[in-house]
Amino acid sequence: MHDHPTRPSRRRLAVALTALAALTLTACASTPARDTDGAAAGEGFPVTVEHGQGTAEIPRRPQRVVALSWTDVQIADALDVPLVAAVANPDSEDGNWPGVSLEPDLLSLDSVTPDLEEIASHQPDLILMTAAQPTYSEEYERISKIAPTVSFHTALLQDDGDELTRMIGTATGKAREADALIEASAEEIEAFRRELPGLAGAKVVFAQYYRGSTGAVVTEDAPVVQFFGRLGLVVPDELSRLAGDAAAYGTVTLSDEKLDLLDSADAALVNAPEGEETFSALPLVRNLRLSGDGTLFFTGNELASLLLTPNPATTGLLLDQLREPLGRLAELRARS
Repeated sequence: MHDHPTRPSRRRLAVALTALAALTLTACASTPARDTDGAAAGEGFPVTVEHGQGTAEIPRRPQRVVALSWTDVQIADALDVPLVAAVANPDSEDGNWPGVSLEPDLLSLDSVTPDLEEIASHQPDLILMTAAQPTYSEEYERISKIAPTVSFHTALLQDDGDELTRMIGTATGKAREADALIEASAEEIEAFRRELPGLAGAKVVFAQYYRGSTGAVVTEDAPVVQFFGRLGLVVPDELSRLAGDAAAYGTVTLSDEKLDLLDSADAALVNAPEGEETFSALPLVRNLRLSGDGTLFFTGNELASLLLTPNPATTGLLLDQLREPLGRLAELRARS
């Protein structure tokens, strides 16, 4: 990704990407029906989509869709949904998120701070916020008054990407395309496993270092942990047993005195948006076996965003970015 020229915008992205650390330190049903006037509203419409914050009644196939999270943007773009506005990536010169190439003028909304007047100005007939930042979910009641709104499925930033894809597919009349995208994603994952069979059973953890605190994602229902599981990877027992202490989004805070727990993993993927050097200089980090083995990998913001909300639209890109670190891990395991 390109560095944005101003530091404040990168800080806003850090907040968005590290919601886990910052905040801690299917049923989707479609019911074919007819308009009250008896006229068909279009193939498969109206539909009703139930989600974690309510119900979206969508009378007709949407033609003006607003996307309020990078996951919504990625999935909607992959399904060729007619977007009229979306949140912009403040860490990218053209505003696009990883795996997306939209026209910059479509990316007019802030990814963290809701502007309801701006959203309404685009006259949406559907709003997607399945993985939006907490600031958006807090405004759900007001946002949903603008247009039918599809929020998260069961838990904010903890939903399975396949399920979100199905929800968006149902809401936009792209159910078949959504199923095809999910199937293609599964095939990519299976091909990756065949390419690196030495990963089976490897212990891997994803963590974020933000504002002096380290948050490790350890709960089995966290999207990144589930994605690792599909690759044959597991969170080490020494970290997974801390799941009972996990706060928001499956993350447990590791004090500087407990950073040696990272050594229970065969590899650690760490996002440190405020400085990789600062994290590396912490005494226990300097002495980690992972540091010596070269299996402490820094993700950068792009890979971190892909890991936080893996979904079928970005599976290929995510695997491409994991190929180098996980390939090294597989090679080291083969030698031992």
